[in-house]
Amino acid sequence: MACSGGSGADQGAENAAVQAALKTCAAFFGEDNVAAVRSGLGEIDAASRSVDSTKDGLLKDARAWRAESDDLKRTSYRPCQLRDVRQGEGSLAGTIKWSQLTMELVSQGADASEWHKASDGVYVKEQSLVDGRAVVMVCTVPGTAPEQGKQLPLEVRLRAEGLDDDGGVLSGRLLASLARNTRSLVGCQETLAIPDTL
Repeated sequence: MACSGGSGADQGAENAAVQAALKTCAAFFGEDNVAAVRSGLGEIDAASRSVDSTKDGLLKDARAWRAESDDLKRTSYRPCQLRDVRQGEGSLAGTIKWSQLTMELVSQGADASEWHKASDGVYVKEQSLVDGRAVVMVCTVPGTAPEQGKQLPLEVRLRAEGLDDDGGVLSGRLLASLARNTRSLVGCQETLAIPDTL
């Protein structure tokens, strides 16, 4: 959606687009966290999907879901991506979707050993650098089919490369903010204690 560089009027338009994308990123990751990411990056290439578009898509998907006709196909939404265009090493990307997993699978199923319980209803999995870190959380949306919250939980992922020199603390804060702000965005009915870092 936006990138820096260019000259004259083009540069002005691109800078405005970068600022718009950064504003959306801040809505999902928090202003302080985005500022911390930017301090570690050089020339920024930023892309975002509007907050309203992300919210509308997620709510539509949740309300259309039915357990008896679930084909396990899920739409992924990428509300924010940041990249250092000069070094090509540092980047940040967040992804949100309704999970293909259920809360039972991450807490008691065969793959439960791969998931760490961060708090009641919140499970975290450390994945490859490409896949990033994932969080699956119970999230019941008003107007959905019975058991939607547990059978179609909310999943957020974070991929951060070349940003952390603090043992992953920044990535943990970014993921926690993405989880917390996404829950608020879609109006999850459960009140969960999301840790400050995940």
